[in-house]
Amino acid sequence: MSQDRPTPAGEFERVRRGLLRIARESVTTAAPFPGELELARRLACGRGQVRRVMGSLEHDGIVMRRQGVPTRIDPATLALSMRLDERRGVENGLRDAGYTTSAIRLSITERVAPAPAWARVDGGELRIVSALHLFTGDGAPAIAEQSELIDGVLDTHTSDIDDRVWEAWRESVLWDVTTIGASAVDAAVADALGVTTSTVLPSLDSVHIARSGRHVARSVRWHLPEFFTFAVLRSARPRWDDPRPSEQERDG
Repeated sequence: MSQDRPTPAGEFERVRRGLLRIARESVTTAAPFPGELELARRLACGRGQVRRVMGSLEHDGIVMRRQGVPTRIDPATLALSMRLDERRGVENGLRDAGYTTSAIRLSITERVAPAPAWARVDGGELRIVSALHLFTGDGAPAIAEQSELIDGVLDTHTSDIDDRVWEAWRESVLWDVTTIGASAVDAAVADALGVTTSTVLPSLDSVHIARSGRHVARSVRWHLPEFFTFAVLRSARPRWDDPRPSEQERDG
């Protein structure tokens, strides 16, 4: 039986992740970014594929290339690798940034309690499953996530909150209401990330809303800033009463 070959899209992503990993190594060690031949050798691909992916990274502002000048890496743009406006999941987001990743469930418990303030479901006393997961990047702690899920499954085999909502409710998560901030971590999260208790870390506090409109889960993620920062892509639309002509109107 012949071995399955990567699809063109899958091969592009493989090379992209590899280039991002090499870019991080270059920034960390202050070593020159390799040339196309060396990159192709290290990533086991052709120079044409390296050139196409490098063009994509240049478009994103991560690398800067000029004829006869060594390729430069923009550390700030390299760190903007987790887009909040794309529903990718924690593990997929880390993989997209070029990390090898794994998810570790550190604890999972259940309790019966009155509905939390974030919940929007029928009923008074609710069964709530709480879990703590650690996500690693290249073997090191990167993100800790505490979650609460109404009527969650205790023996779940997935760390993804969307998948766990589907297990419990047989509904997809359509919306996240997310607050970006920074907050102090408790002892469990601090131990998972290797920091001291009450350390203030960047955080994402999300309420997950199912297709029915019910607010069925909440998650809080803390991440170590040396791995990446979060970004939101905002498309600005002109005001309806903006007196300035549009580009199409200017062009006639």
